Amino acid sequence: MAYFRKNQPLVVISAYFIVLLSVAVTTTYILTRRYSDYEIRNYILAHPEIVVSAVTAYRGALEDERETARDQAVIRYFDGLTNDPLSPMAGNESGAKVVVEFFDYQCQYCKAVAPTIDEFVRSDAEAKIIYKDFPILGDGSLLAARASLAAKQMGRFDDLHRAMLSAKGQLDETRIKQLAEELQIPWQKLSATMQEPEIDRELESNKKLAETLGIKGTPAFIVGKKYVDFTIQSKEQIQDLLAAQRVTENTRSRL
Repeated sequence: MAYFRKNQPLVVISAYFIVLLSVAVTTTYILTRRYSDYEIRNYILAHPEIVVSAVTAYRGALEDERETARDQAVIRYFDGLTNDPLSPMAGNESGAKVVVEFFDYQCQYCKAVAPTIDEFVRSDAEAKIIYKDFPILGDGSLLAARASLAAKQMGRFDDLHRAMLSAKGQLDETRIKQLAEELQIPWQKLSATMQEPEIDRELESNKKLAETLGIKGTPAFIVGKKYVDFTIQSKEQIQDLLAAQRVTENTRSRL
């Protein structure tokens, strides 16, 4: 304390120079930073492809993150996706080659891909397709989903499923009733079964699974344990996706 009082003028002068030095350094840094930003701005304006590349890389990284998160969700909820007794299925009930399809009976892409799915099931004794009704295209879609699940309860799912996927135009109660009667499925029993609580539970379960997996459109496929975000073109494509997963799993098991 005594030392400070004795040398107070020196301390004040020193402090003053320190402040000046700090201001000078800060000002220099700011000016340099502004100049650097100016140069960067001009360079980007002269080379706009850099922005495109950066945005593309960023989107790619985000998509990779989404794909990883979605695949992890598929594994986490795989039992609900594949072992729900209320979900209709085709093929080998114990088959090891599993495909799950979220679909809507009024979806034109679902109608278009149906023959490919059928071909996959017919061509491989280990193939199994599990159908998840996901009615997102209006009241007709919801009625059709209820009708198909009711037909499953009556042991007539496959017939009505194919008829509704093949139907032209919009589906409504009159059209669905007509299709059922053509197949000799009793409409009175079918329409009563459509109101059963089990069907409500199945549709709600499918909706929650779709939300969890980020599915917003149809058709959407889970092939093996991987979400497929593009339209399936052939049975060979399905087999290739399954084979790639087996190779990956075998490689991991050896590590």
